Amino acid sequence: MGPQMNSPPPYLTDEEMLDLAKPLVQPAAIVRWFKGQGFVCRIKPNRMPLISRQHFEHASGLAPVLKDSEGARQQNAAAGGEPDAAALLARFQRKNSNGTNQEKQPARA
Repeated sequence: MGPQMNSPPPYLTDEEMLDLAKPLVQPAAIVRWFKGQGFVCRIKPNRMPLISRQHFEHASGLAPVLKDSEGARQQNAAAGGEPDAAALLARFQRKNSNGTNQEKQPARA
């Protein structure tokens, strides 16, 4: 048998949301309160908001803060290495409506 993991659920529980939004008890009022605080939330079938724990921790400042070099290193590792600069430039080059590159005509003499 493996060790038991006591990790919290990926979403805030109804009890946690009721505790955060005290004295509000109606689901619609709780949803309005969370949206007013800047949280992204969806509506569950019981009309309570559905808020991811990771988003809540990040938006409320509870997430661990990484140094810039550590954060950049983790983002590069997650993205699979260095970005493809040539693909980025090719994607945003100016093109005509039919997809061909624009060519400037010389000025008349």
